[in-house]
Amino acid sequence: MPSLCPAGRPAVQLTARGEACRIEPLSVTALQLVTFFSLFAAGYLLRRSARLPDQTGLVLSRLEVLLFLPALCFNTMAKNFQAQVFRDQGPMILTGFLVVAVTYGAARLLAGRFTRDPITRDVYVYSFTVPNLGYLGYPLVLALFGETTLFRYMVYAIPYQLFIYTVGIYILNPARTFTFKSILNPSMAALFAGIVVGLLRIPLPEVVTDTLNLAAQCMAPVAMLLTGFVLGAFTPGKLLSGLKSHIAAWIRLAVIPLAALAVFRLAGADPETTLLAVLLLAMPFGLNGVIFPQAHGKDSTEGAQICFVSHLYSLISLPLMIALLLAVLDWPG
Repeated sequence: MPSLCPAGRPAVQLTARGEACRIEPLSVTALQLVTFFSLFAAGYLLRRSARLPDQTGLVLSRLEVLLFLPALCFNTMAKNFQAQVFRDQGPMILTGFLVVAVTYGAARLLAGRFTRDPITRDVYVYSFTVPNLGYLGYPLVLALFGETTLFRYMVYAIPYQLFIYTVGIYILNPARTFTFKSILNPSMAALFAGIVVGLLRIPLPEVVTDTLNLAAQCMAPVAMLLTGFVLGAFTPGKLLSGLKSHIAAWIRLAVIPLAALAVFRLAGADPETTLLAVLLLAMPFGLNGVIFPQAHGKDSTEGAQICFVSHLYSLISLPLMIALLLAVLDWPG
């Protein structure tokens, strides 16, 4: 991922404060998001103009799930995971479990306010619980804060990954079926394989690390192309219609993260945990609320609407949220 700072440093660092680049975080985040969303727009326009076949979304999705995202997960864990992580990051993981549980409870209450249809209600429950922490969160954190912080973000997000592939898959499936095979998906397998390699300090051949690095760098651009392409099945008017989707988007992007920030500050949580938790909660809605209903032959319009609108608004909300977090937490000092 190209850096926005000179000398190849990330835009903002959580460690080595004296070495952090003094670039306005609002501008840095906005520029990075414009880069990502240019590919989002390209994917959307390619679908709307019928320049690519409809199966392209399936191909891109499989590349992400089977290759690019696992490569990023494995790489980050293999390079950074050590024995002391259990001691240092243990409280952060427990915090992640607590936040997932509280957010899930709040999501169940919120979802009933938006729809009475049980299928659509489940989409809202999932979407309010799990933001786009991977396809947008991972590359954005990497670009702004560097690989060390991405590693901590991934560690904090482990409870979310477990939720996605257990409760998440269950509630998004109208048949209410679940198998343990869903937990053993490529991304989770790669993440835990990377943990083992990191713990045991297993050396990997240079050709392997170079290949993984190259594959990991494809994750962000392909993810944004995929997001745009999937949403390209709907017209702009359809995606922007309906007041509910706009209200839901601002709850996702502002109300939930700001409430979390207030709670973390009142509880005296450490700045790093606060930043990572609130940043994750500030991400827009993800694609699963669109893809799963489609896969089961259900209407995915509302899932597409909240996903599209929240991604558009995140161009404004994320730079402001990150600037607020860095100011409130006095980071970097």
